[in-house]
Amino acid sequence: MAHSPPWTAEELARATGAAVIGDAGRVFFDVAEPTTAEPGHLTVLLDPRYRDAVAATRASVVVAAPGTEAVRSDVTWILHPDPTAVLWVLAEWLGLTPVRQGLHPTAQVDPAAEVHPTAWVGPFCYVGPGVRLHEGVQLMGHCVLYGDAEVGTDSTLHAGVVVYPRVQIGRRVIVHAGAVLGGDGFRFIPHPERPVKVPQLGRVVIDDDVEIGANTCVDRAFLGETRIGAGTKIDNLVQVAHNVSIGRACLIAAQAGIAGSSRIGHRVWMGGQAGVTDHVTVGDDVRLAAQTGVSGNVPAGKVMAGSPAVERALWLRIHAFLRELPRWLEKFRRWDRMWGQ
Repeated sequence: MAHSPPWTAEELARATGAAVIGDAGRVFFDVAEPTTAEPGHLTVLLDPRYRDAVAATRASVVVAAPGTEAVRSDVTWILHPDPTAVLWVLAEWLGLTPVRQGLHPTAQVDPAAEVHPTAWVGPFCYVGPGVRLHEGVQLMGHCVLYGDAEVGTDSTLHAGVVVYPRVQIGRRVIVHAGAVLGGDGFRFIPHPERPVKVPQLGRVVIDDDVEIGANTCVDRAFLGETRIGAGTKIDNLVQVAHNVSIGRACLIAAQAGIAGSSRIGHRVWMGGQAGVTDHVTVGDDVRLAAQTGVSGNVPAGKVMAGSPAVERALWLRIHAFLRELPRWLEKFRRWDRMWGQ
């Protein structure tokens, strides 16, 4: 629930079970990065690499794990074994994670839909026939669920999310604004006059604890299912094509694309603009650097870069050699002038 500032360190620590070192009554009004914080700000140290930035910060309050308070003695420390737990409470106070119940007066819910009493259907949402919204589901404004879809307990669909039929969304899933789940897969049969569309009859299954970024698209399968495994996090502007399977705990950065029927293993990381062609298997624990273009199967545990993709160590050698090409070209030209006559 939103909670207006000012806040005190003691108030935040009490709400999160954290310890306070320093002035527990110190007041803060907002949050900021360590390097830009001013008095009256709270900042956070999640990564030990940024201890120097915290050591120089002007913030009044610092959230960190125990053992880092020795960095400064003139600020108030809020110490918690998991500092992100403190940030979640702050998100609630700032109104970034609103939780409501009921139906907004402008929402339209089909009589054949099942909406749990603890769910929230926000302004100008449409919930079609056969849709099931479980406990604590939050639909923000202008969400559209066509019909025959399911949204699991405590999942949130932000403004403008569109869910086509035959989509199953698990528990604690977050789908950000403008994402489209279950749109038709891109499948056409060539024809002399025009491509012929192939109906996409399958499903989309989003497992528990998945997060899907803004304007990302996950296409419905041709016959089987497009699946995103539990705990996977997908950034904004990502394309997941029909019949793709993504494993558990993957991280997929912005503008990545995965073509139809490819299989992505567990714990795979894909950098920004990385691409995987159709019918390719990427093994568990693979790392794809930004803009990597995968056109063949990748064994488990490999670190790949470049397009077409090669192992990163080889790609670095190739890239180093490419930087030397102008010098070698000039040498060849001099040799040609000397010996080519």
